[in-house]
Amino acid sequence: MRSLWFALLVAIAGIPVASTPALACTCMGGLPVCQQLWMGGDEFPPVVFEGTVVSVERESDAARSSDGRSYPSRKVTFRDIKGWIGEDSTWVTTGMSDADCGYQFEVGRRYVIDANRNPADGTLRTGICSQTRPVEQATELLAYLKTLAEPSSGASIFGRVTLDQDRFAVEAPSESSRLPLAGVQVRLSGQVERTTLSAADGRYRFEALPVGEYQITTEVPLRPELSGRTNLGSRPLRITNVRACAGVDVSYAVNGVLAGSVVDQDGNPVSSTIVDLRLEVPLQKEQPHHGITPTDSLGRFEYSRLPAGRYVVGVNLQRGPDRRIPWAPARSEVVELDAGELRTMPPLVVRRLAQARVRGLVRFAEGRPAPNQRVTAHHPADLGPPSFAGSSATDAQGTFEMELFEGQAYTFSTSVGSARHESASVTVGK
Repeated sequence: MRSLWFALLVAIAGIPVASTPALACTCMGGLPVCQQLWMGGDEFPPVVFEGTVVSVERESDAARSSDGRSYPSRKVTFRDIKGWIGEDSTWVTTGMSDADCGYQFEVGRRYVIDANRNPADGTLRTGICSQTRPVEQATELLAYLKTLAEPSSGASIFGRVTLDQDRFAVEAPSESSRLPLAGVQVRLSGQVERTTLSAADGRYRFEALPVGEYQITTEVPLRPELSGRTNLGSRPLRITNVRACAGVDVSYAVNGVLAGSVVDQDGNPVSSTIVDLRLEVPLQKEQPHHGITPTDSLGRFEYSRLPAGRYVVGVNLQRGPDRRIPWAPARSEVVELDAGELRTMPPLVVRRLAQARVRGLVRFAEGRPAPNQRVTAHHPADLGPPSFAGSSATDAQGTFEMELFEGQAYTFSTSVGSARHESASVTVGK
């Protein structure tokens, strides 16, 4: 193992940095009212009522985080109650802010409250992820609630079948990029078995369904180059009430397949290494990397659901080599894939890198050693920003050392507060 010495000059200013714990609230949006109201099932039955806010008071120890720490919540009291679902109440609890899903109620304003009853203590809780909202903004919710007085004809499952044209978009595909697919065979299995075809706008619907678990599968006749998946993944769909519904969309993509293998210089398969893939000309220049997949025990990999295009494929192109994957970055020639084509590439041959111990010195601008500084090494990546390669702290003399790889270029940096100091690119010699 060879060694490399270099010096990193810094001008360090001490800036205190403080961090505080925070809660985060994530909501599942876009669900129809008739689905969201009944998602808690028998364990967390819904309670829906109207009421005018009388008071909003702070409570302590009403909510706890996953690490056991308590966070305050608020008790909201109502008058002029009108019940819709379940046993109504004159009060509910909610969080303090958006961070812990707390709903911001206004005293004197009338709301439709969508809450769930805790089976352990019987208390009701609501938040920003529920259907709770001012009466004047609850048109859709109130229209559905009024239908509950009518006899039920059973639950319903509906959705839309589309062709996704933005397989490599950085963000979720927009509606304009989803083309409706008509004539797709949609099969419902589970509590009952039914089949229908998607309409011209890609929509389908099953009505008068009993409570139970269901699965949606689809098939496009005479289009083997297409592959579809539902927004449920492989999970079954559970209908918990005969007045409930569920929206299940199906997204199809052109099912091009690009397969291959990774071997070392002696032809042995290389398992558990990362194969990177992106379009030759990225759709998003600021984020060109689009896919990673590991090789299996025989060194094989496969990318599916690919549209036609020209692709760059390689090993360690995004993250660079590390101790677990000590291979020099390697890339194939550009691979051109036709629509629905199954393409097997020639093996990607990779070279194992030898480790090298790198030593360096961090000094203040005036020449004094800089002790107790964290030095980080980054490796320039072919696909994306430089990747983390290692870190080490300086000793009392300002020196540090870390193990990297021979023949690879690295940038070393250290920082204190908001000031970051970086070396020029250093190549580890043999």
